[in-house]
Amino acid sequence: MMDKRKGIILSFLTMFFWALHDVAFRFAAVEFKVEPTVFICFTLFVSAFVLIVVAGPGSGGVSTLKRGHTWAYGIIEVFMNIAQMFALLYITTTEMNFLNRFTVIMSILATWAIFSRKPHSSDFIGGGLVLLGLYMIAAGLDPAIRVQALVCIFFVAFTSVTAAMLGEIHPDNLEAESVRERSRVAGYVLLACSFVFLVVSLGIAGLKLADPQLSQALPLLNGLPDMSDFGHKPTFFIALVLGATIMPVAMYFFFYATKTAKTETFMAVSSTLPFITYAVEGAVAYFGWLDISGVTMTDLAAGVVIVFGAFLLEYMRHRKVKSMHINPVEEHTKDDYDMVQTALRFCKNNLTLAATRLGVDVHELERVYEGEGYVSFDVSAKEYRSILRNYHRNIATVDPLTGLSNRDALTSAVEGALKDKQAFAIVYADLNKFKPINDTYGHEAGDHVLVTVAARLKEGLPESAVVARVGGDELVMMLRDVNRKQAEKYKAFIISIIEEDIELEGVKEPLSVGASLGVSIAYEDGSNYDTLIKKADEEMFENKKHESER
Repeated sequence: MMDKRKGIILSFLTMFFWALHDVAFRFAAVEFKVEPTVFICFTLFVSAFVLIVVAGPGSGGVSTLKRGHTWAYGIIEVFMNIAQMFALLYITTTEMNFLNRFTVIMSILATWAIFSRKPHSSDFIGGGLVLLGLYMIAAGLDPAIRVQALVCIFFVAFTSVTAAMLGEIHPDNLEAESVRERSRVAGYVLLACSFVFLVVSLGIAGLKLADPQLSQALPLLNGLPDMSDFGHKPTFFIALVLGATIMPVAMYFFFYATKTAKTETFMAVSSTLPFITYAVEGAVAYFGWLDISGVTMTDLAAGVVIVFGAFLLEYMRHRKVKSMHINPVEEHTKDDYDMVQTALRFCKNNLTLAATRLGVDVHELERVYEGEGYVSFDVSAKEYRSILRNYHRNIATVDPLTGLSNRDALTSAVEGALKDKQAFAIVYADLNKFKPINDTYGHEAGDHVLVTVAARLKEGLPESAVVARVGGDELVMMLRDVNRKQAEKYKAFIISIIEEDIELEGVKEPLSVGASLGVSIAYEDGSNYDTLIKKADEEMFENKKHESER
């Protein structure tokens, strides 16, 4: 009960800071005439820096910038914030947050088209109510600015849904477990992307200044910043204040709330954002700083329709799937529950990552896990077989830390090759100088070393090779169609991969480990799994002993 209450409180606090954040953006746009692109990019840059400082050193930092998903996600986030800022030049913050519920409609269509997540019957009722409310508000907008405002809202919805979908499959985002880790990943993503935006915008502004005719030849440039916008003091002062206070606090509360509250709780609370925004914007207007006369009683009535429709879409759908198909008698229901429990343990209780690894809708996974009694997957026989295959391939036979194969997967691969009379070699590796890293820098550093070495071996060895982690710092490689002479060459190659320097955030000097290796050849050294592994292990131990005596 305490956790549920805490989750609700954190969700409402997140909504409050989101509302404060949005109203502050409109205040800057209307009262100080800040240029949206420059203002947003600088605000995000400062906010990202604050998040990185608060999160402190750790995993998921600079390394996340090496992935294409990172840049795509960050750039879309920047575009989304800029589009919101432009929308606030035409409409109030309250109207914008009501109209932003269009993201609910777009997300249903997008996930249906891309992830094959079929809408539930309640989606059509809720979606119809949302569309009705959106039409009522759009119809009440000033015709002179209606098209511009709706174009901005559409762009906000499109980028918001795209960012959410990228975030769902972004490796660092999915694997980030703690609030600090999520803050660190978000900080580095936004820091890099907002900086690139600032540099590009500054470059375009410089070109416009150097050649005034350029804007006439390319009218699209008129909507981009001028050099004078970079010298506008209120832009940087307000961005500095918001970026150092409201924005990082809002993001931190969001990470904390979504970790603490259940999905349906957070979604239900988030539907109140437009009304919280109206309260905050009304308080600011009371002091004469903003005009909210554009928000009419019709808008508020339409907002109630929108919020109710969104509630049906986000909350009732979630509750409905949890109560379906409860069957405590059917034998495989407990198997399904055990499978989901194992998947969640493997993914450190990250529902989205577990659902992705199983290839099942996250709502379906939640329904099985949280349902009363034992609940079966509500899928076809074909889909169920796919879930079982994904469980076997992505969880049951995978080492959770490194993503390598585990001992069971290695055993199956070796025994299968022996049954098919395939030639192969076993290379048993035990890392050297690993324990001092754990003792000096902590287990997180040791984990980083293992993950890095594992990734390099997977990338460097043939695709047909099986690379498995069978102990703390012990790795076994099964190399297909390799004889003893070739295996000896592979030993030197594997050692060179393992001995490559490894960078660790917060440590100036790169880390390095070595390895002692042993080899066994199928049919020459044994014709079963245990014998081959034992032979390679014994040779590895002898080599380690000789190396330590040198």
